[in-house]
Amino acid sequence: MSRSGKFFSEWELSCHCCGGFPDENGVDDRLVAALDNMREMMGGPLEISCAYRCPEHNADVGGVPNSDHVRGEAADILVPSFLSFEQLEWYVYHNGIIDPNELAIGTYKSSGFIHFGIRGYPARWDESDY
Repeated sequence: MSRSGKFFSEWELSCHCCGGFPDENGVDDRLVAALDNMREMMGGPLEISCAYRCPEHNADVGGVPNSDHVRGEAADILVPSFLSFEQLEWYVYHNGIIDPNELAIGTYKSSGFIHFGIRGYPARWDESDY
């Protein structure tokens, strides 16, 4: 488990309400490695809106109780101005770290972010599904 990455700080990966992590070690190593690899592939900034969320914060933002965020297995990535949603999705799928058959990807165009999670099985949705 990781508390920071090559391009991402402990603050970026921790819960923004309490500064905590799912355990003393941080978020899933595969998630951090994939985020770092995507950032390197893009050659530009990749901003995380949130990664780990404690159960209280998750409930406050309307997250589902079994959210990937609560397990430290997801990050919401803001779509940078130099990419489209489709381009960012390409980087998510082709990060070279996570098997695409284990990815959870949710698209939230009105809020400007993509949910990137590790589930062990594929999942896709967009904000219109809720």
